[in-house]
Amino acid sequence: MYRLIIILGLILGQLNSISWSQGMIEAGSVYGTSSNLSTGLNHSNLVNKSFSHINNTLNGININSNSSKDKVNSSSNTHVSNINTKTLPVRYSSIQNNQVNDYFKLAQNYEAKQDYDNAIKNYYLFITTRAKLVGNSDPYVIMTYLTIGKIYESEDKYLEAKKFVKTGLQLASKKYGPGNYNLKPFVWEIANIDAALNDYKGASSGYEQVYAYEEKKFGVSNICLVKPLILASENYLKLTDYEDACELYIKALNILKANNQDNKLKPNIIEVLNKIIEIKKNHQDLGSVSEYENYLFQLNK
Repeated sequence: MYRLIIILGLILGQLNSISWSQGMIEAGSVYGTSSNLSTGLNHSNLVNKSFSHINNTLNGININSNSSKDKVNSSSNTHVSNINTKTLPVRYSSIQNNQVNDYFKLAQNYEAKQDYDNAIKNYYLFITTRAKLVGNSDPYVIMTYLTIGKIYESEDKYLEAKKFVKTGLQLASKKYGPGNYNLKPFVWEIANIDAALNDYKGASSGYEQVYAYEEKKFGVSNICLVKPLILASENYLKLTDYEDACELYIKALNILKANNQDNKLKPNIIEVLNKIIEIKKNHQDLGSVSEYENYLFQLNK
């Protein structure tokens, strides 16, 4: 009897070993997960592109407007780039893999059809299911919070949008650390939302943070710095903080001048110059206006 028990034990142990090995073989499909999700994330405009690549002449930047429509159109240019996706645990089965991908694909399809309620529902199912398997520090989980926020934002549901984007920002900050460039798209979107909610102090602060991220990554004269500077300036004007507004307009002007080798930025330079001149004429304590008037005269010759 004792020998029989030992033999049965050995057989059961061998079967368990086979079952575990089979599970690991099935989980091999998991390593293809990142490519499927990457395709989806790219389709959802979640890949970072510098303003200089999207719009290197700054056409379409209207420094006199800060409407929600301008905000939504511009926000898609600021997303995390080069995410290093984690390989999922071997115990993450192919069934679960398919389920997670299905939620994401369904969300994409609903979003393409502008069925935003169902898109949000499936993106959220994607977040919760994937987070249970790999944790909240997963880049795709983090970025999908931004996706949901942007959908709410496109529907002018700003409070809901801000809640999801802030959650994504908190998770991104925990994963990458404060000040990391990967936080920029979240800060940018919160600034847009604050502007739409007439929280000009929050918006101006947010756009200045975006400027700081861009300057650290691309240098002091990169054209991508202009847009957050201008948006921050606009919001400072709404706060009647003319000194900070003028200072940032001057920074934007200097960057435009540095990138105007082919003279394509002349209309933008003139527009910013007019803003600086207007502010300085109305607030003479901010310094002489003659330098900027002379420059404007030379441009208009």
